[in-house]
Amino acid sequence: MINRLNFEGYIEKIIFRNSQVVKFTVVNQVKGKTKKITATLFNRDDLVMLFNSVDNLLGRLVVVMGEIYEQNYKDKKTNEWINTYCVQVDKIVER
Repeated sequence: MINRLNFEGYIEKIIFRNSQVVKFTVVNQVKGKTKKITATLFNRDDLVMLFNSVDNLLGRLVVVMGEIYEQNYKDKKTNEWINTYCVQVDKIVER
């Protein structure tokens, strides 16, 4: 089963970046309500151009498309379980 996500918003900031992955936040504000996701983009052969263009899209309105996965892990610092979601991006369309 594949869970798809289309999320429109502004790329707020890049949280983490190395040669293999870039993590960034996308924020959507409508009628005083703020919705935010953390998106993950892997540097794969078919996504190299997209991977390199994330810096240029900072502050711009985009639609992020990808698969969403549930992630549960134990935090090493607090020793508590964290329940969150991962959005694995496969397409970004600038508006």
